[in-house]
Amino acid sequence: MADWLDKWYGLQISFKKNMLGRPELVGPASGAVGGPTSPSGGGKEVAKAYECPKCGRSYMWKNTLMRHLRNECGIEPQFQCPFCPHRTKLKSNLTQHIRYKHMSPAAMTESL
Repeated sequence: MADWLDKWYGLQISFKKNMLGRPELVGPASGAVGGPTSPSGGGKEVAKAYECPKCGRSYMWKNTLMRHLRNECGIEPQFQCPFCPHRTKLKSNLTQHIRYKHMSPAAMTESL
């Protein structure tokens, strides 16, 4: 199924369907590419080196932790939708909300 992954990582990659019917990475490489680790402990867990001192959430990248501290941690959502009561912590999430909830499909194609 994922021959390019086999070549790229030099591993045998395999998938199976989980209880929800979605494909899930299994086998010795299950944790190597960021997928869930297998119950037998064969996969490697991805180390998240940057932890929020306020809430304990951890991130792989420092800039993601900095964005969390600046916009999300302990802060109420500051961006209000002009069409409904929905509020978001990030402006990009509000833009996406407006695009998908309040714009007609014809208006979406015109804006591109």
